[in-house]
Amino acid sequence: MEREKSAEELAILERLRGLCCALPGVQESVDGHGHTAFRVAGKPFVMMGSMRLWLGIKSDPVTQDVLVRTGRWARGRNGWTSVVDFAALEWDEIEEMVQDGWRLTAPKRVLKAQATPAPPTP
Repeated sequence: MEREKSAEELAILERLRGLCCALPGVQESVDGHGHTAFRVAGKPFVMMGSMRLWLGIKSDPVTQDVLVRTGRWARGRNGWTSVVDFAALEWDEIEEMVQDGWRLTAPKRVLKAQATPAPPTP
């Protein structure tokens, strides 16, 4: 059973929602355990826990290593990097990680559509 989220968690989730859903092809879902996932092409790139405050973002090995060395992030499996210190959240860093996680996860067709500029309107 999902517990009630604190005001802090709801604020973090709302901010994440704004960052993630601004990217092409992103869908938000909640699994059977109450974890919120932001997915592209069905694959998660950002997840937030429900049983306790937890936030994980998909990252490449180099970024993951740099972040873990700051002491504010923990190394997860398969490229997941998790926040350790929520009091020290830096939203510029989170935004960059969300975009990187999306790029690592999105299929090539979605990435190509993102890179192709829209034709000018007459």
